[in-house]
Amino acid sequence: MQPLQAQQVVPSDKEVKELAKRRAAAECKDAIFKKDCRKAEAQTLQAANEIDKIFPLALKEGKAIVAIATLDMGYKYPDAPSWENNLADHVTDTGTSVAVELGTTVEWRNIAQSDKKLIVGEERPFAKVGGSGFLLELPGKGPVKYQVYIVDPGTYRLSRITHPMPRTSLPVADGTASVDKSYVGSVDLTETIFNETKFESQWFNEQWSTRPPYQECAAVHVTAGCVELRWVYGEEYISREAGYYDVSVAVPAPGLNVGIGINGEFASFSVQASEAIVVDGFFPQPPNTRFSTADCEKTDTKSMVCDIEAVDLLYLPASSDVLHSHDYSTIGMPRFNQIIGKAQLRPLDIKARPVSKSELGAIYQLAAN
Repeated sequence: MQPLQAQQVVPSDKEVKELAKRRAAAECKDAIFKKDCRKAEAQTLQAANEIDKIFPLALKEGKAIVAIATLDMGYKYPDAPSWENNLADHVTDTGTSVAVELGTTVEWRNIAQSDKKLIVGEERPFAKVGGSGFLLELPGKGPVKYQVYIVDPGTYRLSRITHPMPRTSLPVADGTASVDKSYVGSVDLTETIFNETKFESQWFNEQWSTRPPYQECAAVHVTAGCVELRWVYGEEYISREAGYYDVSVAVPAPGLNVGIGINGEFASFSVQASEAIVVDGFFPQPPNTRFSTADCEKTDTKSMVCDIEAVDLLYLPASSDVLHSHDYSTIGMPRFNQIIGKAQLRPLDIKARPVSKSELGAIYQLAAN
C-alpha cells in the first residue's frame, strides 16, 4: 500500500473570517444556540459601554480626544494572506508587504513633554500596549480608517516610524566617520529573525480515539421493537489512519527591524484640553527613506545607523463628516457618539512637500535640500 498523503490548504484571513461569520450565523439560527448568542451580544455591548464611559471622564479631567486617519489594510489588501500563512519556498511580494505594514507604527510626540505620545499602528490597541495605544478603531472611506486616542493637550509632531523588513540584510557601510545629525533624521537598522512556514511530510502512526457514551438496543420484541437499551462506554475507533501527512514547521528567515527618527518638521497638530478633534494621517510605504551607505556606521555587529537624505510618507486625508455619519450608540457607545459628533477637522501643519501620487494618494517628502 502507498502511504497516505493529506494536503493542507492554508486559508486566507478573509476566508477564515467569512467562515467564522457564516458559522456563527448558522448557530444563532438554531434554537439550541440562541441563548448563547444573546449572552455573547450582551457581553459585547457591556464591554463597549465600559469603554464609552472613559471618554467623558477624560474630557472632564482636561484630556483631549484625537481621531487620526490611518491606512485601512483591508482596503489595500482585500484578498491578501497574512504573513504567517506565507510559505517559505514561495513568499510573495504581497505577503512581505503585508508583514511590513501590519508591523508599522507612526509616532506623534508632544513637543513639550517627550514622554507624551500617541502611536498609530495596526497592532497598537490600548488593551495591549497601554497609554500610547488607541481605544477605538472606526471605519472610514476608501483607504482611510481611524484610530481614536486620549492624549494630553499640546502640540504633537510626527517624530518616528518603525517597521519590520523581512528578507533584508544590513547594507555594507562605506563610511568611516561618525554619523552626524541630519536635518531630516536617521534610520536605525537592526538584524533580527522572522518566522515563515513550510510543509514537511512526516510519518504518523494510527491514532485512536474514544467515542462518547451512547445507547444501543439490548433487547428486541417481535411486535414492540426495541424494548431495552444499554449504555456503551469506552468504545475506541481509529480517528486517523497511519501514513505520511504534511505538517507546517517554522523556518527562521533573516530580516531587519527599522526605526526612522525624524528630526525635521514633517507635520504637526495642536489640541487643547477637553477638546475632541479629527486629524489627517501619514503612513509609510517602505522602502520610503533615501540614504547613502557613506553616511552609515555600525553601532555593533548586528546594527547600524544612517543619516537620512529624504523620507517619503503617504498622506491620508481625514473627514469629520464620515465619522459624523455613523451612529455609535447602536454598538453601545452613546457618550462617544455625542462627543465625536461634535469633533471638527483640525488641519495639520505640514512642512513636508507633495512630490508624487500613488494609487492610494499623495506622497509627501521631507528632504535635506
